[in-house]
Amino acid sequence: MEYPVQWEETIRILSNPPFKGIIFVLGGPDTGKTTFSLALADRALKRGARVGIVDSDVGQSTFGPPTTIGLVVASEPKEDLKVLKPASLHFVGDNSPRGHMLETLVGAKRMVDKARDMGCNLIVVDTSGLIAHPFGEALKYHKINLTSPDYIVALQRGKELEPILRSIWTFSRYRIHRLPVPPEVRILSREERIRIRKNAYQRYFANSKVLSLPLRSLALYPPGIDLAGGIELFNLVLGLKDSRGELLGIGILTGYDAETDILKVLTPVINARISGLVFGSIRLRNFGQEIGRVAPWQL
Repeated sequence: MEYPVQWEETIRILSNPPFKGIIFVLGGPDTGKTTFSLALADRALKRGARVGIVDSDVGQSTFGPPTTIGLVVASEPKEDLKVLKPASLHFVGDNSPRGHMLETLVGAKRMVDKARDMGCNLIVVDTSGLIAHPFGEALKYHKINLTSPDYIVALQRGKELEPILRSIWTFSRYRIHRLPVPPEVRILSREERIRIRKNAYQRYFANSKVLSLPLRSLALYPPGIDLAGGIELFNLVLGLKDSRGELLGIGILTGYDAETDILKVLTPVINARISGLVFGSIRLRNFGQEIGRVAPWQL
């Protein structure tokens, strides 16, 4: 796998056995976090590691659909790691951690724990680009505390990560590698980000069907949600859970019949029993277009 030469020494160090536990990749938008994470995983796999990659960028997901945090696990090299299917998913419900910090933190921690449980001796945590004060700084500080990484790789163009790093730099458990963002790393426009997400939704929902789900047999979150109330809930993205509370995938709420208490949900999850629904904040058409959002406190 090709990657910028400026990262070679750090990738060599972190991919050498014995493998280093948890590596947290930190950076603003379009700084090469995913490229670095995949390059590190690729090198470690070639040296015999069992690698877990936690993809916690809910807006520009590499593994799993947008609005989710995904975990992939690999024990042998792949020509393209991006083809790996998630071993586990966690539903955040939005394409940004802003307003969903609790869900994001819980999801990152759960995926790291699952990677450990699945025998990964190297876990790479790829993060979102939200770093600005106050939300980004708080999110990254608490995510670092929760995931307890052994190494932090800080990709920055200037000094934009220093406020976050200053909050942890004296703690001996964290070993920090500061790396430059190579000039070839391209900055995406807002329109490009929206288009990439739309394409990801389209791929995910390509083979979907509308399911009829009896409300009486479902656990719902938020528990007090009023489907017949004044808030427009149709087209909301939903997290679909199995009987163990594990995320099966996502769906789109397309209808509700109050007389029969039946929900209509468009989803590719068609061969599993759905035991619970979590309501997200993004409203989405079935061809991938985001058409608005409902704030979590309105549900």
